Amino acid sequence: SGLRYFYYMNRSKYWILNMKQPLSIPKREETVLLETWHGTPLKRLAFDLNDVVGGVSNYKDKFYRQKEAWDYLLSDNPFSTEKFQSCFMYPKEKILEYGYPANDPMYAPDREERAKKIKEKLGIPADKSCILMMTGSMGYGRVESMTAKLVEQTGEDTHLYILGGTNEELKKTLRDTYADTERVHVLDFTTEAHLYMAAADILFTKPGGLTSTEAVAAKVALVHTKPIPGCEDRNVAFFTQHGMSVSGDTEEAVIQNGLKLLRDPEAQAEMRKCQEKYGKPYAADAVCEFICGQKEAAQEEA
Repeated sequence: SGLRYFYYMNRSKYWILNMKQPLSIPKREETVLLETWHGTPLKRLAFDLNDVVGGVSNYKDKFYRQKEAWDYLLSDNPFSTEKFQSCFMYPKEKILEYGYPANDPMYAPDREERAKKIKEKLGIPADKSCILMMTGSMGYGRVESMTAKLVEQTGEDTHLYILGGTNEELKKTLRDTYADTERVHVLDFTTEAHLYMAAADILFTKPGGLTSTEAVAAKVALVHTKPIPGCEDRNVAFFTQHGMSVSGDTEEAVIQNGLKLLRDPEAQAEMRKCQEKYGKPYAADAVCEFICGQKEAAQEEA
């Protein structure tokens, strides 16, 4: 923070940013700027916009000068690579389609073995199917209705884990309703959501950007519930069109499609392949290798 931040920023050989850099801080000629951006372009951005409503004055002029300082642009998938060339007017040869870095526990290659160990740690029966339902931090969605239908349409071989976030009323209602149902587990707010994702056979969640991206990194069979109109509509469309999730037009369709996926290991495996293709889980390794390669090449030239 403060002057110390700007001191080290100006002395750095590499800048790795997920935002537009301030024009007030000029980049030294020898500094390499890797722009990671901050999401998949599912809406119009920058130079694809006809009008910038409510934005800063000279938005496109400023953006042009900012993007011209980018030495490389990180892309998470072929879709983003294509869109970035248009919306940022950025050359394809400088786009690195490595994916977006994620925390290591989310993308371990030995997923099945890790899932067994995590199930044991969390107390999830190893011989039962595990459905995880995530409701967001505030317990959003028709959770009571969906829980009732999932309990009705699954047997004793399937356990349901519900992350209720901070919605105390929802959690109390569910606990009272299923007090005598041992296979329904209502959990309090937890910092171990990524572990439950890794242990789950299937995940029901609203199509928020963060949870959906984490699910892809964890390579868990994904079912998107009804979206909040707007960005979440586009999230569902993108994920389902690219084979990374299933959903439905109605609550009943969502449940049926989810249960069909639960009972079809081959469909789950195919979905994980699509998630790996578009999620590119080893992005952090690829980015570090690229930067180290740049450094070695510079040393050889010197």
